[in-house]
Amino acid sequence: MDHERRHLLCWAEHKEFHVGDSLIFKYDRNVSDVTQVSDAQEYEFCNSSSPKAVYNTGHDIVTLTEPGSHYFISSNHSQCVTGQRLHVLVVRGWSHPSLPRKILPLGKTSRSVIPTNGVFRRE
Repeated sequence: MDHERRHLLCWAEHKEFHVGDSLIFKYDRNVSDVTQVSDAQEYEFCNSSSPKAVYNTGHDIVTLTEPGSHYFISSNHSQCVTGQRLHVLVVRGWSHPSLPRKILPLGKTSRSVIPTNGVFRRE
């Protein structure tokens, strides 16, 4: 697995995602997609045969609407097994529910932009 793909996996492990946050996936739709799968086993084995959702516009905004684990992979099996996948854990509430969250670039808060050129990577 190359550095960019490892970086994405490590990046998500150290972020706190909340219900209402959004992920933005940017990629070349001619060579890839973003497939949301239902569970850890489908994620681990890159099994996209029963997707929860498929995004294929090349610029997809996915709003995280419920707490728990959310799994995103490329339906291109070879891309997925080499690391083009993302697992995020979404928590229920905000620490300060009365304060609105700003839309800021990756690594700040609220929205996370995940551009890809055939690979999910942080820009």
